[in-house]
Amino acid sequence: MWLLPLPDVATGLVMLLCRFVPTIAAVSLAHKQTTPATVATLRIYTLTFGVVLLGVILLLGSLVFLSASVLGPVAEHFGPVAFGG
Repeated sequence: MWLLPLPDVATGLVMLLCRFVPTIAAVSLAHKQTTPATVATLRIYTLTFGVVLLGVILLLGSLVFLSASVLGPVAEHFGPVAFGG
């Protein structure tokens, strides 16, 4: 009978770890020193970065919304005929 609370304790420990480990990692990253900019540094205040970012946002947005709008006509085409016709 003493084995019954072990899953509860293990679940509680996992919940504590999953809650506090990312917080500790974020705080440790806050103390990280910045490195100077080099040729390979991605500059985010350029037109090229803005165009690429806008393209990625539009591409992902269209994949989410247009796929849903295409499913209706495709399902209607391949589905059973309405009203038994």
